[in-house]
Amino acid sequence: MGEGGPDAAASSEPVRVRLLTPEQLAEILEAHRYWVLAFYAGDLLEQLGFPPEHNQSVRKRLAGFAK
Repeated sequence: MGEGGPDAAASSEPVRVRLLTPEQLAEILEAHRYWVLAFYAGDLLEQLGFPPEHNQSVRKRLAGFAK
């Protein structure tokens, strides 16, 4: 897919924030806001730059919603 295709948001390439308008940055953040509530395998956690305890933190956050 091209630069603006559906796979663009799933890219593992770093985003150069200084090149984005505020509207573009808001759109990216909206599209990725649920990534922080997902569970990931250990190697993928490292690749995405999440801390090793990410899955445990998500579990605790989601348990708080169930109450």
